[in-house]
Amino acid sequence: MNLWRGKFVLPRRILSAIKEKAQVKLSLPKKLVSNPDLSRTYVLYDKLTGLDQVRTAHEEVSQAEKRFIQCQTDRRQNQLEVFRLEESRSRLNTQLDGVSRSDDNFLKLVTELHEVSRQHKQARARLHTSEVDEQTAFEAFSGALRRSQAEERVQANRMRQWSIGLSVVAGLVGFGATWMRYHQISRLTEPVSMDSDPIKQDNAHIMQNLQNVQESLVLLKVQLENISQNVEKILTDNVEVKHTPDWTNLLIPASSVLALCGTAVLFLFLTSR
Repeated sequence: MNLWRGKFVLPRRILSAIKEKAQVKLSLPKKLVSNPDLSRTYVLYDKLTGLDQVRTAHEEVSQAEKRFIQCQTDRRQNQLEVFRLEESRSRLNTQLDGVSRSDDNFLKLVTELHEVSRQHKQARARLHTSEVDEQTAFEAFSGALRRSQAEERVQANRMRQWSIGLSVVAGLVGFGATWMRYHQISRLTEPVSMDSDPIKQDNAHIMQNLQNVQESLVLLKVQLENISQNVEKILTDNVEVKHTPDWTNLLIPASSVLALCGTAVLFLFLTSR
């Protein structure tokens, strides 16, 4: 009997570890069950992901656990009953050893010993039956737990496959949207690129006109400097020779004025374009 006390210590430890780590409550919320549309959607989601099978396996584990705990409780009660009857029988044997066979209490003690022995035999039979039931319940509980763990692994693999598939689909959808957006932008930018050649030509024409104007301004500046030098020279000559006018000196300013007028006309013509 002492060996039997430590026989199911390991299952109790396993049971406590399971209670701490592997208690997953997968039940439909009451609000969702009350709504038929949401409940159907939830059931369909469970079938696609395999949560319904996991939930069924967890229910089997819970029922097997309750059965095992009940069998373990019955076995302990029967074991305590056997221990109590063994103590009573040991006490009666001690009393019989101290009582003479001719004593009136001897027959009473023998009768009690016989009754206790009969009860002890029945208790031993019940203990054996409870031991077998406990072992069977433990095996059923272990099998249900293994099936539940297998279903959880299958469900995890299925969820991983669904995640990969949905990620690929989302990537393809994003690529398609980006491709369509790129083509829309390219179609919108095509007219601008077609009209860019005349704009470039106008810019080149304007730059050419500006360059011509700058060159004309440089020529005008040079001519003005020449005119100023000629005027200074004429004034100097007039101071030296006051009484002898020279018509050739008068022709030089006239030619300069004509050149200045021609340059101004050219400048106005270029700017008008």
